[in-house]
Amino acid sequence: MHQFIALIAVLTLVATPVAAEEISAEADHVLWCASAFALLANDASEQSDVIETELYDQMAATLTQKGITLLRSFKITDDRIGAIIQAYDDAVYVQLDTPKAKYAVETCEPLASS
Repeated sequence: MHQFIALIAVLTLVATPVAAEEISAEADHVLWCASAFALLANDASEQSDVIETELYDQMAATLTQKGITLLRSFKITDDRIGAIIQAYDDAVYVQLDTPKAKYAVETCEPLASS
């Protein structure tokens, strides 16, 4: 029972990767999408789909850099940025392809091209 409660606590923590007042809605969307594309790249790689892997890796890298730039504009330190990105990775891992996904992946591609 204690393990179940601990698991719920952990999942609650990763579902909210960063305090809302720390970053903008734009940065939140960008970082969520960066993590989603990184996971999709990993999935494509596991399926030996080189083209999809490269595409998702490129979009993940573009959005991660865009997210870092946005976070730095809020004067967030690089150490904190690393922790924020990891929190997004953890949260998106739990959310992706579920009804609890914060964003639809289809909303992410335009962010990578703008």
